[in-house]
Amino acid sequence: MRTAEVLDLFGLAPEDRDDYEALLAQPGDRAEVVRTRTLLRSRLGTFPDLPPSLDVSGEVWLRAVAAEVPALTAWYRQHEIGMDVVADTLADVGHHIALHRRATGTFGLDAGPWISAHFGGGLFRLGRLQFMLRHRRLREPAPPGHERDPWLLDVHIPATGPMLPGAVSRGFDRAADFFPRHFPQQQVTVAVCHTWLLDPYLSEHLPEDSNLVAFQEAWTAFGHRDNAADDPLWFLFHTRDLSKVPALPRKSTLQRVVLERIEAGGTWQRGHGYRELDAG
Repeated sequence: MRTAEVLDLFGLAPEDRDDYEALLAQPGDRAEVVRTRTLLRSRLGTFPDLPPSLDVSGEVWLRAVAAEVPALTAWYRQHEIGMDVVADTLADVGHHIALHRRATGTFGLDAGPWISAHFGGGLFRLGRLQFMLRHRRLREPAPPGHERDPWLLDVHIPATGPMLPGAVSRGFDRAADFFPRHFPQQQVTVAVCHTWLLDPYLSEHLPEDSNLVAFQEAWTAFGHRDNAADDPLWFLFHTRDLSKVPALPRKSTLQRVVLERIEAGGTWQRGHGYRELDAG
């Protein structure tokens, strides 16, 4: 696979593509890249449930993931997964590179461990949502009624636009068809989501017809919430620096709700929800 084809799949902005091409044209730390590629290749098809413990630079991650795309796409072909899904999924690389530029003003990647999940073979973007097929972790709380299920779908929400209820529902409809079709050996019947977007505070302070209120209503809460003080700052403003709160924009109702709660001394929490795959 040519470099241009790899970068096409990453969905890069023009300035990021230019910088990526320049990076790949220069010599780098070959030993670190080989080590990272070896780790990624060892995880492919294992549906890893946690990111790797690997301390390497963003440059190494960028080189390694570009080099591993041919192996990943070959694995996708073995499972008869279309290139439209591949492209939608791997465009997350370009999204996180763009977030890095927005936060720092430079080309780079600080989400290498997260991007490694795409190279484990179980994470896919299906419409508005990302679904990651994985093992339920040892001692991980199980959704009620699913205590014996070894597999689940971990749902993630890319910060790429509004959470329209119809788009969310279509994503779940696609997932309910996609995973049994392509991964029949990993029987999965439930999806879970762990996010500050499931903090009940949102439903209490946003309009009833809000997309996020509808999103919360699509899930059944379980387990105990935990603190996620800077998660909404990253999702909305691409920073985790609480000292920047006074200067952050308040153009939307959601931005105002998030920032006013922080300024009032409140702490955002990560809620946990589950949803049956056939819930529609």
